[in-house]
Amino acid sequence: TIFAQFASTARHYGRWGGKVRVVGCPVRSALGSVDPASARRALGLRDDRRTLLVVSGSLGAANINEVIAVLGEDLASVADTWQLLHVTGPGKGAPPGPAGPLHTVRLEFCERMDLAYAAADLVLSRAGASTIGEVLATATPAVLMPYPYHRDRQQHLNAEPLAAAGAAVVVEDSAQAARNAESLRAALLPILREPERLEAMRSAAAGLGKPGAAEAVARWLVG
Repeated sequence: TIFAQFASTARHYGRWGGKVRVVGCPVRSALGSVDPASARRALGLRDDRRTLLVVSGSLGAANINEVIAVLGEDLASVADTWQLLHVTGPGKGAPPGPAGPLHTVRLEFCERMDLAYAAADLVLSRAGASTIGEVLATATPAVLMPYPYHRDRQQHLNAEPLAAAGAAVVVEDSAQAARNAESLRAALLPILREPERLEAMRSAAAGLGKPGAAEAVARWLVG
C-alpha cells in the first residue's frame, strides 16, 4: 500500500497506481490546536491585524527574503490591516521589532511553527511536501513559490492540487528579485486587499485537508 495526500499522486506510480490510498499527510498534533490570539501574543504580533507569514525554508530561501525587501513599500500600503511574520532562515538576518509602518516580527528560525500557523492568515513560502501538509492541516491560504531547480519540478507538482482547488496561488520563482516583485504584486497584493478572496481560499484549503491522516495510516497498519 502507498499512502498519499492527493489522488493525483496515483498517476505517477504507473502500474502500482492501484496501491495508492489517499489519506492525507500526517502532521504533528500540535498544528491546529493553538488559539490564534495566544499565538499572536507569544510571537509579539498585534491582535488587530491579519498576519502574513513568510517562510523561507529551514535554510532560508534567498529569493524569497530578497523579494520581501523589494516589496517593502507595497506591504506598507496595507499596514493598517496586515502585519508580517518573516522567518528568514539561520544567518539570514533577523532584526528585532517593527520596521516602518508595517508591524514586523523577523525570526531566523521558528521552533514553534504551531504558533506561526495559528497566527497566520496567509502564508508565502516554497512548496515542499511538509509545507503543503502543514498548510492544509491548518487550512492556511497560500501563495507558493516552488523551488525552480528540481529536474522533476516536484514542488510544482506539490502545489498543483492546491492551486486547482483555489486554496493557493502559484508564482514562478525567478533569479531576479525585481521580476519576483512584479509577480507578487500581481498575485499577493490583491489577496491582501480582498478579505472575501482570502476567506474563499481558506475554505478551499479546509476542504482539501485530511486531519485524520495519521490515524488512518495507523488503523490500516493494525488491520
